[in-house]
Amino acid sequence: LVQIAIGTGLLGYLAFALGLVGWLRPGVLSVVLAGGLVSAALVLARSSGPHVGSGLERRWFLARGLPRWSAVAGLFAVLLALLGALLPEIEYDALWYHLTFPARYLRSGWLLDLPSEHMSPVPQHVELLYTYGLMFGDARGAKLIHFGFGLLAALWTGLLAARYVGRRWALPAAALFVTAPTVTWEMTTAYNELPLTFLAIGATTLLLRWRERGDRQLLVIAALLLGLGLAGKHLAYFFLVPLAAVVLLAPMATGERGAARRFGDAALFCTIAVAVALPWYVRAWYYTGNPLFPMFYDVLTSAGLEIRRWDAQAQRGWGAAMDRYGHGRAPLDLLLLPWRMTWDGVRYAGSLGPAWLFFLPLLPLAWKRIALPLRLLAFIAGAYFLLWVTPYSSFQVRYLVPLVPLLSILVVAVIRELQVLLRHAGSRTLQGLPAGLMIVVLFLNLPVFLPLADARVGWIPNTIHSIKPSAWATAVGLYDADRYTAARVRPYSAVQFMNAELAPDARVVTFSEASHFYTRAEMLHDYSRSVAAGTWGARRPGSEDEAYRSLRAAGVTHILWDKVRQDIDDDDFAVRSPAFRERYTRRVYEDALVELDELL
Repeated sequence: LVQIAIGTGLLGYLAFALGLVGWLRPGVLSVVLAGGLVSAALVLARSSGPHVGSGLERRWFLARGLPRWSAVAGLFAVLLALLGALLPEIEYDALWYHLTFPARYLRSGWLLDLPSEHMSPVPQHVELLYTYGLMFGDARGAKLIHFGFGLLAALWTGLLAARYVGRRWALPAAALFVTAPTVTWEMTTAYNELPLTFLAIGATTLLLRWRERGDRQLLVIAALLLGLGLAGKHLAYFFLVPLAAVVLLAPMATGERGAARRFGDAALFCTIAVAVALPWYVRAWYYTGNPLFPMFYDVLTSAGLEIRRWDAQAQRGWGAAMDRYGHGRAPLDLLLLPWRMTWDGVRYAGSLGPAWLFFLPLLPLAWKRIALPLRLLAFIAGAYFLLWVTPYSSFQVRYLVPLVPLLSILVVAVIRELQVLLRHAGSRTLQGLPAGLMIVVLFLNLPVFLPLADARVGWIPNTIHSIKPSAWATAVGLYDADRYTAARVRPYSAVQFMNAELAPDARVVTFSEASHFYTRAEMLHDYSRSVAAGTWGARRPGSEDEAYRSLRAAGVTHILWDKVRQDIDDDDFAVRSPAFRERYTRRVYEDALVELDELL
């Protein structure tokens, strides 16, 4: 697993280097990938270490009860996720930039700067890994890469549980991870949380082994893995803080360390982690003046720094978008947060299932009985969660996905200790209750049972996951993929029209769902900084001329309007006023969901 993590890191940075010199092309990547696979085969053939199954119950089907049913539930979740990964991409962020950016890089050969897209300067190690999946022109290659990282994270979760909870608990921990509804959904799409999850659980595992053995090589490799996580997503800093604290404060099993050694170890860990990701943060600083763009805008500007491509209006819009999630950060809201994020998944854009709510409050009962490594996992999980609830994050449950492996291990540890306590109390009848409840939770987490929890039905209406005959037929090529996608991505039919009728250099402002990946022309969101002055900035009566000049100056040729969007109204925008449409536009396409106007 460590070799896989480092190998994928090398592939990402090779793509980065190729993009800097204009060689980020499918042919070159094919050679790189072939060389990487040959090298990996040689390394694995020479490896004398234990294989990935070491420490697990090899014949899980002979282990009755919880391990067996966990394997069944986990297998169902993986198969449903695989179905989703084999279907056309329909998710917003994937179609907006996770797939669109690498596809544009492949077409040009360069690691482009895209000034119209505010996500362009952020770390994109995962997106560069997707270039290897996209080099054959199919999004499913990239989706399967993300799916694969989910499997790897589940495997590392099981191995860590086997080591610190017991072999019997490896499969329940891994199954609890893959059946968490948002994790199952993540495995169907090309987002970027699962690679971070894999790297974070790997870095945590290596740090725990370093603490036991005192081998600094393990500390260095742990920092290297977390650095690759930082190269893919800012969210990895929520792991850097508690892991650095563990390095600094945790007692070593090999003997006491002095203060100088403690601080030296923590400094080494942080330095390596940040250094690995540094090229991406230098790139962000070069283009925007903010290495953590677009984060900390208020802090940096109040310190007198000039930040490019961002302003107070953009910051307010970003904050409003993030504040749509959750119920707020008042004391009562934070107290009720675990309950609400479990049963009100619509407000948190996801769900992790109820296992955490049922079992983790009982962790104090088992605290003195569990080993120190499990207490350290609890500390890391708690610190990450506290950082997640700060205003520098967003109450989106998918931002908790990297935490789920740790929570899974803690849950099975609690169940184990509950069984021991009930056995010592002489209650054979109640002894099996915690495991039985766990089995029920695992199956209720599966997508087929989500309608039983009304609050969670609406959080992902299109995918988690369609198990209708059209989905199965589409996955194996027996149902038209365009028809399937058009039923789930509102502007897709208009996109097909644009691809057939518009010039490749057309520039389209869209007020609809993301469909950028499927479009030959350049698509710009209505809130893109390059066009915002002509859309959200031109909302006064009589500002039609100003809006037209602004859009023309930005190179806009067409406007795609969403007829069913609920959060905005025609009257809010000069570009939708009768005067603007009569004077400056010509309708070229319309269906029941969207319309496309050409700027004259």
